[in-house]
Amino acid sequence: MQFLMSVSLMVALVSGGPGNPHAKSVREQVQGLAGKEFEHIEMQLGQAHLTSLNALISGLRDRNPLIRYRCAETLGKIGDLKAVPDLIRTATDKDKRVRRACAAALGWIRDKSAAPTLISLMGDVSEMVRAAAIDSLSAFGNKEYIVKAATSSNSAARAS
Repeated sequence: MQFLMSVSLMVALVSGGPGNPHAKSVREQVQGLAGKEFEHIEMQLGQAHLTSLNALISGLRDRNPLIRYRCAETLGKIGDLKAVPDLIRTATDKDKRVRRACAAALGWIRDKSAAPTLISLMGDVSEMVRAAAIDSLSAFGNKEYIVKAATSSNSAARAS
């Protein structure tokens, strides 16, 4: 129950982003707060973010692949670097949807320490995982990663 409540809170925080029509009014309300009130809310939001982030990271180890998939996807959308090591570990999941979500999430976060994992995922048995890995590597915008990926992909294709 704690996990679902934390995820619900994080979704609410994430959905208050720039595309949400209600986000502007929330920002205006927060900006109108006095110093101590603002600091208190800022501290609560920071704690909620950390609690939700930890719950999502724990969700990557859930028995249900749909929960692992959704957690990976949400972690990517949040974009916190703290999730990268766990997304890298989960990128070897037995479920192809989870591997694809991890590949996409790592691309959204754009932490270059994930490049070797993404290059490895280019040899995955699932086409959708390979495509997500390619998209993520291209998001890094560095030709070096794309060349490594192409070389790795060609090697894997020759080996099969």
